[in-house]
Amino acid sequence: MKVDSKLKEQINDILSEWNPLDVPAFIASEEYMNYVDSIIDIGRNINALRRYFLSLIIDRLGLEYDPSNLKQINSIENVIEKVMNALPERGEKTL
Repeated sequence: MKVDSKLKEQINDILSEWNPLDVPAFIASEEYMNYVDSIIDIGRNINALRRYFLSLIIDRLGLEYDPSNLKQINSIENVIEKVMNALPERGEKTL
């Protein structure tokens, strides 16, 4: 799938706003760029996105995850919702 730079920028903005590492804003826009393509490749599969974000938090970013922490769960679900809304429907073209 050919991905336009606007979609990549939009996904990166979502990740930068989420900022689970709590890095300064001027660093966040670069910090999470490496994850954008994987997220776009997953597409609008909510279960796959959940698995990806949990793996991102635990395995790649080295953060702790507590499945009983509602604030953490809501934060992840919120970012997934934003990503889902940004990603095109299957067959829909991006500009």
